[in-house]
Amino acid sequence: MRNAIIIILLGLALTSCGTTYSAPAVREAEQQAQAAYADCDAQRQIGALRSYRQAASCAEPKVLSAYKQSGYPYMDLVELELLARATAADHLDTGYATTAQVDRDMAELEHRIADERERRHEGEMSTGGSASYVPPLQLLAGLDALTERAPPRGSANCFTVGSFSHCE
Repeated sequence: MRNAIIIILLGLALTSCGTTYSAPAVREAEQQAQAAYADCDAQRQIGALRSYRQAASCAEPKVLSAYKQSGYPYMDLVELELLARATAADHLDTGYATTAQVDRDMAELEHRIADERERRHEGEMSTGGSASYVPPLQLLAGLDALTERAPPRGSANCFTVGSFSHCE
């Protein structure tokens, strides 16, 4: 009987070590974030914001606030998504990416972030500690519209003289 009590108390202690957060609060934060993105994009579409970058900057403080208030434990993933959105916005503004490319890469990144969140949560629940570190660049691998390395511009108006190339 004594061993059973010790095992129960140990189990309770270990489960309290893991990260706990309210799933409804996180869903609310996700909804607030989506509303912030939609609101700022609507402002861009009517001309109140002049660029995709301004729209991304508009949403950022609202998104951060929503997740912090919910007690979301993986703020690094939120910050990664915000950084990727800002980079994508720069690529849209400069013509290095299309909205279709950005939409495709953002959908993939959101899927990867959801998988990473689940991996961390399961790791915390099974070990009572934190899960192994995954570098942000691993989550962004192959998503060219969201990374600093811009995809090459496909322009037929190029010419090369020796080792010099110029494209319009």
